[in-house]
Amino acid sequence: GPLENYEFIIGDEEMNFGWTKMQIIDFLKQQKCSIDNPVKISDVEKEPPVNSKETEVVRKAFDIDFKDPSDLLKRFQDFINECSYNYRKTGNYYAPYTTLIQASGIGKSKLLKKNAEDISTIYCCLRDHNSSGYPPRSYIADALLSRFQNENDALSTYLAYFCACAQKLQEFNGSCKEWFDEHTRENLQEAFWKDVENRMTDIKSKLKNKPTDDEKVV
Repeated sequence: GPLENYEFIIGDEEMNFGWTKMQIIDFLKQQKCSIDNPVKISDVEKEPPVNSKETEVVRKAFDIDFKDPSDLLKRFQDFINECSYNYRKTGNYYAPYTTLIQASGIGKSKLLKKNAEDISTIYCCLRDHNSSGYPPRSYIADALLSRFQNENDALSTYLAYFCACAQKLQEFNGSCKEWFDEHTRENLQEAFWKDVENRMTDIKSKLKNKPTDDEKVV
């Protein structure tokens, strides 16, 4: 079968064919691929991806009108506002974030999508490449889940990600819904996230060249 149907492993780490060329090269270097440490190919094929017809059914279901007989959207927004208020006023929280947890297929992403029609939202899906879930994995996910050189590399990557998204949002002139569609629709998101990646590269370069507090003292 096709190569992507099998696992390619070096040491204990699996190589993913969804990675970019540079990510694969970096992976091979980090794992020190050699005669003594070769690439191992699994004997059993992975589970095949979900049928395209099934994906289309799920996609259409995701795009139908949001039905909210229990006023869930307002209660969700009130909860988010309460979390934000408590973070700013009480000082009892480490960071201004919360989680939305429920079983698969209940409507978590659909609620977030509806919420994004009123509030500017940056949506990023980090699900596995071969996942049958919907919405699909975001184009930017590879950059956010790459193998970082060290802790500072990881921190600068995510800081650059948030800054780049904030820049894009400041420059955007459309509605909240149009903003959400631009970086989540399969036919639109690649161009959006490629621009974010380019901005991230620029921001990370500036962060790398910025002197630390210790260097300033010296």
